[in-house]
Amino acid sequence: MLNVYRKTVLIIALALIAPIASASIMLRTGVDAAQVVQSAGTTDSFWDISTDGGNTYNDAIVNYDAQICCNMGTVANTAAWITDSGRAGSASTGWGVRNPVYATRTFDLTDYDLSTVGLEATWRVADNLSQILLNGNVVHGSVTSTWFTDRNLSVATGSADFLAGLNTLTIIGTSLNSRWDGFWFDGLVDGQKASVPEPTSLALFGLGLSGFGFSRMKKKS
Repeated sequence: MLNVYRKTVLIIALALIAPIASASIMLRTGVDAAQVVQSAGTTDSFWDISTDGGNTYNDAIVNYDAQICCNMGTVANTAAWITDSGRAGSASTGWGVRNPVYATRTFDLTDYDLSTVGLEATWRVADNLSQILLNGNVVHGSVTSTWFTDRNLSVATGSADFLAGLNTLTIIGTSLNSRWDGFWFDGLVDGQKASVPEPTSLALFGLGLSGFGFSRMKKKS
């Protein structure tokens, strides 16, 4: 009877082991929670922008048409340009000339197996990129004249730059003239996480144990 019990517990325990499931997080500028591109002037609540060196952050907004210039409009329609401010009929922003401007986005890797997590992205910055940081670590260095052509970012699977829990991606850019400025980013964080056992599985385990206990009591009586 003991061997039957052991086999039963083993089978149920194997069924309860949380299966590994693929999971991904989209990191796109100018989209809502459903990944739909927002209209010009709309607030992007996922990205924050600072024009004072990272001291004060405000929600980003989607660039107005007047803030799109010089092949900035050739980006894919999966994301939209975002900036700090502006008016519908003006190309001006609040970046200043060659002043570092920060765009940040947080994402949660709680319950992810960090050894399986990687990041692939396409990006542009109008006008120049200073750095891209992941949790304060540089993952892309400076590039000039980045508004008219797609650039790529890759953070290797299992990189030590990823952290359990909240992670922060920071893009630092500068403007040549405080006009037609923005960030465009389309990224995918991909990895694996363990799913939680279903209540029915837990109930099955309980029934298995109680059934064995009942059979043992009956045998003793």
